[in-house]
Amino acid sequence: MTARFIVALVEQWLLPAVEAEVGLCADVDGDRRLTIAVSPRLHDVAPGASDLKAFVRAADFQPQGKPPWSNRSDVVYLAPGVSADELPAILMHELTHVAQFSALRQEFGEGAWPLSDWLLEGHAHAVELLQTGRRANLAGRVAMFLRHPERCPLWIEDAAAAGRWREPGSRGATAAFCLWLTERFGRGWWREVPALAATDDAWREHFGAEFRELYREWTVSLLVRGVAASLCQPGGFGESAPRVRPRCHPLVGDERHIISLVGTSTAYFRLHPAVAREGRLELHGPSTAELQVTFVRGPRSHALGDPSVEEPSFRPPPNCGLPTDPPE
Repeated sequence: MTARFIVALVEQWLLPAVEAEVGLCADVDGDRRLTIAVSPRLHDVAPGASDLKAFVRAADFQPQGKPPWSNRSDVVYLAPGVSADELPAILMHELTHVAQFSALRQEFGEGAWPLSDWLLEGHAHAVELLQTGRRANLAGRVAMFLRHPERCPLWIEDAAAAGRWREPGSRGATAAFCLWLTERFGRGWWREVPALAATDDAWREHFGAEFRELYREWTVSLLVRGVAASLCQPGGFGESAPRVRPRCHPLVGDERHIISLVGTSTAYFRLHPAVAREGRLELHGPSTAELQVTFVRGPRSHALGDPSVEEPSFRPPPNCGLPTDPPE
């Protein structure tokens, strides 16, 4: 990885693609260029994050920022030694953040930026995949989410404060959600989000539905249609693409099942036909949880009732880049 290679990659491919899809990147420091700072000290920002390869700081784009908390500069921080194969996806992700923060800077200036980081990260992962087709930065995260969706909250207001910064499963959830938004509303869905973020009902104003309604539609879509295995490959999201679904817990007989939902997450259960016909299902949970309960009916031949398509042990399609058994 040489400086000349990075410059050519950014100028000839990545930056034009990001600005066309997301928006223009601000020249925060007025030097008429975007800075890529290559440094071996990235891990000082997040001790223990041994795989940290690049990042962009929102504080660098905020007009009120002051050193050392802000460099007040449009800069991407990159670790040395990133391979040429993985560099396009990593830089595409970070340049998406540059465009996001530029839009927020223009919209809100020195005021509070109301967009949550989970949505920013999910959108960056979606753009990274759509624009480069590279899967290495995303595949393991999606696999973790599909294996244990109930442990992988989608909406995390402040991931760093919650101790969930860069948590693989939640990153997989945000990526899957934003890719679904792209399928559902088209690739331009992000463009109006910054302007609507400060409204009381931004989700309904932009998407025509409250977040809770979109969340239900997405979680049902995951069960019925699954996630495109082709999200790990160049190209994309056609109806004929192989699909993988989140893990379902089978409900059989009179067994009692206790499961913990972490934040804004979903657990999936598959009712045995006999239980569905004659059994009684009782759900108990705290009133503060605001649980959503959805029943999805399908014929026996449907994937919902086919154990070969359910993944109790999670076996993704071959050659799709997903680990066969993600770590706990």
